[in-house]
Amino acid sequence: MRQGTSQAPFPAEEALAQIGKKALPEVLLAIEADSTSAIARENALSVWMEIYRESDEQPKGVSLLKQEETHASDSAIKQKLRWAVQKALTYCNPPERVPVQEAARTGIPSKSRRPVTRHVRLQILNPRTFILT
Repeated sequence: MRQGTSQAPFPAEEALAQIGKKALPEVLLAIEADSTSAIARENALSVWMEIYRESDEQPKGVSLLKQEETHASDSAIKQKLRWAVQKALTYCNPPERVPVQEAARTGIPSKSRRPVTRHVRLQILNPRTFILT
């Protein structure tokens, strides 16, 4: 592979996802803009969700889109954001489905419904004996 090129069909998506949350304002503008093509809008939404997936915050990502939709005064932007909220549901991981649906409905990120992890303390008595508490 040559430097500066990517094997991905849309290398900008990968680059924006790697930039992370700092790229979100521009990604949001791409979702909202009239000049953005349908494919580019879908790619922007994909990047938005990937950034929130990487930080394990998919409900937050959807709730922020919903809040933007709620506060948008322009009907065309509101419609694009409504589409983005609904389409974002298809990007969520199965364990996040319920909290993401709730975030899409209310605009408030709910806690993940993942199983609670129990922390275990290991006490080594000697090289062959240990206790888990």
